[in-house]
Amino acid sequence: MSTGISVVIPTCDWPGLLLEAVNCVLDQSCPAHEIIVVNNGGKPLDESRLPRPVQLCELPPYAGVSQARNQGVTRATGDYVAFLDDDDLWELNYLEKLAAVIEEQHPDCIVTRLDAQVDGQIVPYKNAAGKLNLANLLVRNPGTSGSSTVVRREPFFQVSGYDPELKHGQDTALIIDLLIKGYSIVAAPHIQAILRWHAGPRLRDARSRPDSIGRFLQKYGKLMSWPQRNYNFTKFYYRRYHTQGHPLDLYQYWFRFQIHRFIRKLDPTLPSAPRLPKHEDQE
Repeated sequence: MSTGISVVIPTCDWPGLLLEAVNCVLDQSCPAHEIIVVNNGGKPLDESRLPRPVQLCELPPYAGVSQARNQGVTRATGDYVAFLDDDDLWELNYLEKLAAVIEEQHPDCIVTRLDAQVDGQIVPYKNAAGKLNLANLLVRNPGTSGSSTVVRREPFFQVSGYDPELKHGQDTALIIDLLIKGYSIVAAPHIQAILRWHAGPRLRDARSRPDSIGRFLQKYGKLMSWPQRNYNFTKFYYRRYHTQGHPLDLYQYWFRFQIHRFIRKLDPTLPSAPRLPKHEDQE
């Protein structure tokens, strides 16, 4: 019996890992309503190499993971959509457990536990239980990722899906947008998604991090307290200095880092800000 959950797999130049992700879905104890692969890579995929009944959607090269996920949801026909990045995996009763949560609680969105596969070993990574609130999400990612997010299609469209201007942090932004609109979000720590750490690039480019943090500040800055804004600006100047190397960014980072360090003594719930190596910090 189908779970009624569509699965969307964005992919970008990982044909081998993609097949493993697709087979992970095909091997589920309860079948998906449908499997939609959205190619965001540099070359078209050979559809004949994908197992049936997988659907293939081609996007312009490197259109972005947000565009890929959004296009997949547009094509989906299930009531709920579960996302799985091409280089990640799920436990084999992932969809069966999700269906039970949906049947029992009828949430608008589910965030599952996120473990990591490192050198062939599965280790704990992030668990969003008790952390899916604005106070957390505005300054940290407690475990929201594409591969651990399941959402009802109607609310997804109501918040316009994933923000294509965010190359990083789009997973957290989707949860924030759903919370702002009052949709119900539950954590499911008993359901395991698996982030695979590997030597190759993932779906995002590290050089786009400063722009994404700037977009995040522009979009959600009014929701942030002053310490939260300062923390995000600290990250912004840290990332931009590392990608562009402008001395003014180093000074801006150092100034905001000192303020954050003082504030954190008063409010230890704030996360630690990124630190530069000592030789850079003293330039």
